[in-house]
Amino acid sequence: MIRKLFALAVVFMAPVAAGAQDAGGWRGGAGAEGSFAASPTCAGCTAPGLNFVCRSADKSVRLWIGLPLSQGAEGSAVDLIFAVDGLIDVRRGFRRSDPQAGLLGTTDITVDDGLIAALKLGRTVTVTVDGQTFQMALGGSADAFKEMRSACGVAPVPVREN
Repeated sequence: MIRKLFALAVVFMAPVAAGAQDAGGWRGGAGAEGSFAASPTCAGCTAPGLNFVCRSADKSVRLWIGLPLSQGAEGSAVDLIFAVDGLIDVRRGFRRSDPQAGLLGTTDITVDDGLIAALKLGRTVTVTVDGQTFQMALGGSADAFKEMRSACGVAPVPVREN
């Protein structure tokens, strides 16, 4: 099932140069079997990227890091380091195999996770896995994550008016 979700939902985005404002934005879209993905847009890109796949059955989100790993075995632990506008968040993830992309880092989170909140508000994220690093713009990610939250069956956060 993971392979099926991954093959239908992943869109990678090219890394951006330091200081870049936006590299095409983000989008949300339906995947297989009730899943929903929020991912950066970049037609035909093969560069590293992030993909968030909502698994509506349990309302969890699997984060795939599109950076092929040359070390480690399937299922082994790997540290995933995210720096959003310089603020660092380290997650324990696992190596999972995809027939097209090879061994990738993944972790499971919720739609309310602090990492998603940071990505919605940030300008850039730098991701490091097994000593490999890439950077990408976050322009448009807030709308994609809002759409993902709704598609995952989680009510929107109410806005309080004064």
